Amino acid sequence: MIEICAVGGYNEVGKNMTAIKIDDEVVIMDMGIHLESYIKYTDDEDILNIEPSELIKVGAVPDVTKIEDWEKYVKAIIPTHAHLDHLGAIPYLANKYDAPILGTPFTIEVLKAILKMRK
Repeated sequence: MIEICAVGGYNEVGKNMTAIKIDDEVVIMDMGIHLESYIKYTDDEDILNIEPSELIKVGAVPDVTKIEDWEKYVKAIIPTHAHLDHLGAIPYLANKYDAPILGTPFTIEVLKAILKMRK
């Protein structure tokens, strides 16, 4: 059986995330951030330790509670490209899943640069 959950980003630019479940395996496509909501919440400051639940509440990252039943089945997180509305939430949400992050070399390098800035 195939199930698709549009987690975020379908009615706005930002928070793009789709979970695709085939039998007992899930792949997450994208994990984006809604920049306007993020900047408004952080008051344009570089705050490093923000709880994902706070970012979900203010609409800055996808609401992953929609797929919490699928959490243990996630096999991969695949950002489709390097725009922040497709990979910007990875630093906040990806650690919920025991899954590798796969992407093109360019996309992975952009993600590494973002993660390096957060340290």
